[in-house]
Amino acid sequence: MLDFGPVCPHGFVIPDDPNGYGNFYINKTMSECAAACKFAMYTDEEWDRVEVYADVSVSIGIPMMVLLIYAYVFDHDKRNHYLVRIFAWQSLANSIVTAIMQSIPLKDRFCRNNADMLRASDGFTLCALQSVVFVFTAMGMAICWLLQTNSIFMKVVLGKRNIPSKLHRDMFLIFGLPAISTIVMLITGSYGYTRGSYGCLFSPIVRENHVDMYVMFIPLSVICVAGSVMMGAVLIKTTKVFVAYYHMHRPTRSQSLGGSDETPTGLQGDGHPGAVPRPRLQAISTSAGSAPTLDGGDRSTTTVSSVGASTAATTQLQELELTSMWTLTVYLRAPILFLMIFLLIYVTLVIAGFVGTTRRNIYLGR
Repeated sequence: MLDFGPVCPHGFVIPDDPNGYGNFYINKTMSECAAACKFAMYTDEEWDRVEVYADVSVSIGIPMMVLLIYAYVFDHDKRNHYLVRIFAWQSLANSIVTAIMQSIPLKDRFCRNNADMLRASDGFTLCALQSVVFVFTAMGMAICWLLQTNSIFMKVVLGKRNIPSKLHRDMFLIFGLPAISTIVMLITGSYGYTRGSYGCLFSPIVRENHVDMYVMFIPLSVICVAGSVMMGAVLIKTTKVFVAYYHMHRPTRSQSLGGSDETPTGLQGDGHPGAVPRPRLQAISTSAGSAPTLDGGDRSTTTVSSVGASTAATTQLQELELTSMWTLTVYLRAPILFLMIFLLIYVTLVIAGFVGTTRRNIYLGR
């Protein structure tokens, strides 16, 4: 009788290196089967679907980022939008590295053997490069987003039109803080691949030192919360402006019927043809109990006229302010839409990171 040796269930293998650091045995005393590097927390169909999504995203993302960079470099009106340019460059770098990784078979890009994963001890690999680039660019793009959100918040909510540029501060925040996170990850050797992930980011050692939480997930969560609060204030202010602008400029009933607030010609005064029109303010003063005079010298009429002029001036100022806010809001509609979409993507990434970790720990019995 032929002996084919131990047979492992789907997602588990006999390790090429039985003593590998990343090997995970369900029960080594009863079975020599260990979890495969391509972990079975996802089916083969799910793995293939993720591969297709990644290929499509980089195929679309790289050309779009190139066009965005071209527009913001060569368009004279957009050259001072350095936050958008930096965001586009970092996104392009991330997409290029992802495209390179996608060109390599999964087992070669993530795994050192059939049961163990690439990690810091394997030296400089494409997996290590992807980890470094992803942490650096993800943090940098998030900070760009937060700075852009703060700028729009100050313009729309606080009403500050001329905000002085703080280039040196922004450059330190965008490049300095991600550099600190990346250096900490490199020093602690926390970069690499974790079984069940879709890309190289952190190695399993982070289960012990929690570097991933300190250098990426907690900072991203803080950024998302702070940006969400400011974006919420911007949306509330924008909604109020839209409603006020609509009420101020919507047609009245008489205008919608083709009429006007003025008394029709030929039916003025007492309603007889050719009668002298009655001024509205004079009628108001009469209803108040003061007898109007022909020379307009009545004190109550003058007072009502002053009140009417003051009201008109106030209305004009309100219209001017609303028009200014409307123009500003319309001008910022593209950045606001960009910020909302970016927030949705980053919140999804953070949630996916926590959910994926929880799901992997359940499958591994931890």
